[in-house]
Amino acid sequence: MTTTNSTTTLNKPLFHLVQLAGIFTELVDTGCADAVKAPADDQELALWLAAAATVDGEIAECIREPVEQVFGRAFTEQELHDAISNALEELSTYLDWFDQELDVVDLSPKHRRWVLGVAWDSAPMQSLVDDGLITPVAVSTTYTNPEDDDWDEDADDYDEASAHPAPPLAVAHRQTVQDLLTACSLPSTDEVDLTELLAVEKKLKPRLVSLLEVFRDNEVYLASERSSRRSPELQAWIDKNVQYTEGLAVNAQYNVAMVLLAMNLLVIDIDTDRLEVNPDPRVSLDREFASVRLAFKVVPLLFSAEGRHLGLIDAAIACAGPLAAANALKMPVNQLEGWFKLRMAEVPRVGNTVGLHHYSLSYVARQVLGIQVAPPFVFDRVQLTTTGKLLVQWALRRYSGRLTAL
Repeated sequence: MTTTNSTTTLNKPLFHLVQLAGIFTELVDTGCADAVKAPADDQELALWLAAAATVDGEIAECIREPVEQVFGRAFTEQELHDAISNALEELSTYLDWFDQELDVVDLSPKHRRWVLGVAWDSAPMQSLVDDGLITPVAVSTTYTNPEDDDWDEDADDYDEASAHPAPPLAVAHRQTVQDLLTACSLPSTDEVDLTELLAVEKKLKPRLVSLLEVFRDNEVYLASERSSRRSPELQAWIDKNVQYTEGLAVNAQYNVAMVLLAMNLLVIDIDTDRLEVNPDPRVSLDREFASVRLAFKVVPLLFSAEGRHLGLIDAAIACAGPLAAANALKMPVNQLEGWFKLRMAEVPRVGNTVGLHHYSLSYVARQVLGIQVAPPFVFDRVQLTTTGKLLVQWALRRYSGRLTAL
């Protein structure tokens, strides 16, 4: 596939469908992806993504347009509905343990996460990754084993903390993560102090508002990570507000954009590739504590399944502080950096993404939020601001199922 400074003619509608389907903002369950060997081309991927983007069986015009661009033809409403239904029916036939058909009219939340997981694992999607248009660390993946004896096919409620981790590294480092979380001394109560919440919101909101104004007032375009396409206005904001990214991020503008996409604060104009502020009132920063709630999409981690344990380790070390983290890991403080880099090197390569990329995007997310004060890989000093430590504490509590109040 030919790469350009922007998305290719074919990739543009596929990328738009990726966003509409919620790949950047929803949990993607790869539990059945290994079992599904369904052949997938760009058209089948487009139909799977359209199914995931459809709400209550209503195929919106914004879904129809990119699908038609992928197929190179127009669809009537019924034709498109039938095409999506047929694609889901065919997908169902590859799930030997699955005793019901996937239905676009009634796609349950659990099944929707699976469709996203199969789409994410497909060859056309990985070509977008290889072209640098999508970074895996911007996608929140989990894994539930559909062949577990105790799995309830009809249950739509989902507890992220109880998901079965697929990657061996997540299993291998489970105790390490738990030891570090213990070192963070996280409260066990499901409560948040209102005064502290107001203080964190007061820090986050103006910063995010000023960043979104850059996208609202200037033309900033989607570009691949390796693209030379840059916005001087966005670069000016980064130079003023983001530190220590030299040598860490190939394209700081790309990483900042991916953070905002993951927070659902930006959308992409399919016709121009321009990044625009999401007009959806549900993600408006004017909503009460919206900045805090949206920050939880990138804190404590912004990692794919392969690097989730790395993100939790990184966030927990930052939250616990150098001495407590070193004690939990039973090593001197001056060995934390080397130990973490070894863990980072363990993360398998996915497309163009390696362990450094996993770490760098999560680090940039904390810089964007203004809560990171230490340079990257500096673990022998305080890493977070006072409000930043509160935010990471809440995020770790939410991730481990100990906080549902936010």
